[in-house]
Amino acid sequence: MPYGGAYTARSPGELRTFSFDLAGDLDRGDTIASVTTTLVAHPAASGDPDAGALLVGWPQRLLGPRGDLTVVAQQIGANPSKPAGFVPSITYAWTISVVAESGDTLVWTVMIPVAAA
Repeated sequence: MPYGGAYTARSPGELRTFSFDLAGDLDRGDTIASVTTTLVAHPAASGDPDAGALLVGWPQRLLGPRGDLTVVAQQIGANPSKPAGFVPSITYAWTISVVAESGDTLVWTVMIPVAAA
């Protein structure tokens, strides 16, 4: 699965909308038909067995710079299910799985490091 990059360190109690533009990986004119996301601590044994509870709501498909649905956005962080939010000093792996209108399935992983408390 391709590595999508890394965000700058987050704060433990933060709630933030993360986004990733897939335009460079989709054929021109192709758009996102559906998207799912997962979130896990990386490596898995690093101390947050319930990382998926940091995902808030559903991932959204948004218009990218070329005017097509090529951007995925997802709120991640502190919420009623996990009020403390991110665990300090852990890196999370946000995996984005997309089915394009063309039928292609694409998967990316983006790293989200969290600052020490």
